Amino acid sequence: MVEGPTKFYPIQGQPLASFNTVAMTIGRSPSFDSRFGALVNCLQTLGVPRELRLSLVGPKLPSVHSVSSGFSISNGNQISILNWPNKVKSNMAQEVRAHVIAALKAEQPDESFKLPDISNKLYYIYSGP
Repeated sequence: MVEGPTKFYPIQGQPLASFNTVAMTIGRSPSFDSRFGALVNCLQTLGVPRELRLSLVGPKLPSVHSVSSGFSISNGNQISILNWPNKVKSNMAQEVRAHVIAALKAEQPDESFKLPDISNKLYYIYSGP
């Protein structure tokens, strides 16, 4: 049996601390008790970028809606980050942002763990081939 190229690679050190802006999905993980436990654990393990863009998993839409693009470190697929500037999304973003900031502060392991700046907008992220 011939195996294809590996899409998953171990991440070592604190690579996210090297980035200016990182987009992360904020889905709930059953592996963690708290709502944003996976996000907090990721930042503790992989480092804290200067800015964090909170994202929900969204649909695949034409690139005209995309505000930026890149590659996922979890699956190697191309990603696009989508934004719709309307009042409903803005209000929801502020509420989600407040919950995430509170969770990060509550689970802050020590004073050396610096919180990232959290973007004022909530984005949709699509990761696919």
